[in-house]
Amino acid sequence: MRGFLIIALLSFNILSAEVSASKNSTSTDVIVKVCDDASEWPPYTFWQRENGQINKDKLSGASIEVLEEIANLTGIKFDVELTSWKRCLLEVKKNGKFEVFMDGQFNEERAKDYFITSPVYFTSAGYWYSTDKYPDGLRIETFAELRNYNLCGVLGYNYKGYGFPNSEGIDTGAASLQKALEKVALGRCDLLLQSAPVPYGFSAIGENIIPEGVVPHKIIEASPGGYRIFVSKRSPRAYELLTKINQAVIILGSRGVIEDIMRKYLPSCGRNC
Repeated sequence: MRGFLIIALLSFNILSAEVSASKNSTSTDVIVKVCDDASEWPPYTFWQRENGQINKDKLSGASIEVLEEIANLTGIKFDVELTSWKRCLLEVKKNGKFEVFMDGQFNEERAKDYFITSPVYFTSAGYWYSTDKYPDGLRIETFAELRNYNLCGVLGYNYKGYGFPNSEGIDTGAASLQKALEKVALGRCDLLLQSAPVPYGFSAIGENIIPEGVVPHKIIEASPGGYRIFVSKRSPRAYELLTKINQAVIILGSRGVIEDIMRKYLPSCGRNC
């Protein structure tokens, strides 16, 4: 009788352990809910366009493709949903509807609430110029050098990060990014102050606003900002998720997979724009 009880208790403990493990597992039958900004972040994350119409059943972009490669390496199934950025961060923080968010930058406040991976990609302050005007290219080392050129901007944009807190010395007569790029193409200004991803993002959603012969370049002294994947510290499987996702990011980076994906959307600069 005593032996029967011991066997029964062992069987119960094994079953309980299996149930507990299944709740916290990241195996292929478990889905990890991921969120990102509903405002979209092309060319990294955006709804597909079909005949000019948004299809909210299909997500696309460089970050989505990277996440698919992470899934292939780790066996984790990701379910991505776009919601308000504020709600996204809050839900991941409390391990509510979502466990993970992507396309975020590191800061110490976020480090209190989330585990954070290595950077998936980088962006830097940069400019667009015409190869007709500068056929040999145009390399600008410092922000101070920008003052040697006739600069364009967009009405209402903030250029404090470029060293122009009140947009003084910048022609901001253009009402849109497309109009500003056209001014560069027409030679009405030397440079448009704008990092590379945003105009490429328009192309990704079917709105090609980049004139022929107008190309981007980074300001050499600009510090690149890394965009990472964040995991809720309140998730019972946080360490497992972080370890698997971060290792996958490192492996995909070393194999050049992330660079190849980014080049599809950002042909001039890839992973480091």
